[in-house]
Amino acid sequence: MIFSKSKKETEKLKLSFGKIKGDSFNFRNIQRYFKNKDHSESFHVINDKTCHDLDFEDLFMFLDRTHSKVGQQILYDQLRTIPIGSSKKQWKYQRN
Repeated sequence: MIFSKSKKETEKLKLSFGKIKGDSFNFRNIQRYFKNKDHSESFHVINDKTCHDLDFEDLFMFLDRTHSKVGQQILYDQLRTIPIGSSKKQWKYQRN
C-alpha cells in the first residue's frame, strides 16, 4: 500500500513537470513567511513598490512549481531576498 501511494505521487510529479500550475494562489498566506522573517542579514530585499511595478505576483505564479504551501512561502522569500555575498559572486563571474 505504501509503495502504490509513492508510485502514484511519482507519476503525478512526472505528469506535472514543466507545466504551469492551475491552482489558486493566496498571496496573503504566501507572503506571511517573508513578512515575518528577519532580513537584516540580507544584502538587499526587493520592496513592495518594485514588486508591484514588476507584476511580481504574475511572475511568481509563472515560476511556482512547488507542491506545498511551505514551499511556496520559501520560494517567495528567496525571489524577494538577495543574500549577502551574491554581488561578489556575480562580479567574479563577470570579470572572467
